[in-house]
Amino acid sequence: MTDSADLALARYLAEQAEGIARRYFRAPGPGAETKGDGSPVTEADREIERALRASIRAEHPGDAFIGKEFGAHGRGSSRHWVIDAIDGTASFIAGDPEWSTLIALEEHGTVTVGMVSAPALRRRWCGAAECALGSGSRPRPC
Repeated sequence: MTDSADLALARYLAEQAEGIARRYFRAPGPGAETKGDGSPVTEADREIERALRASIRAEHPGDAFIGKEFGAHGRGSSRHWVIDAIDGTASFIAGDPEWSTLIALEEHGTVTVGMVSAPALRRRWCGAAECALGSGSRPRPC
């Protein structure tokens, strides 16, 4: 089960992602590229994923990481951080505020921490096993 340090790390990762995304959001410059699957990707997506990957590796070198842009590493671990740097990249590119960074920690097949950071909306939601959310409960502002 997760501990408060994992939730604190997820908050820190969200803050990192927010800072990077704000630099790129609605900024002039290169737009997006199209990936092989036809979806868009921006330098913000890549920079966020690289930064979060490095932070997780520094804090928990044995944890696995699964990212949308650069794939997975450390598959043998029982702890997997799952990151979508910018969910809603098309909205991000268009300058619409409906996009977010998604962060989760899965341990032994169970998601124990979840974080949604929507900086353009000035909102963040989180949930953790330690919060005893239980069935029917909703993530809380974080």
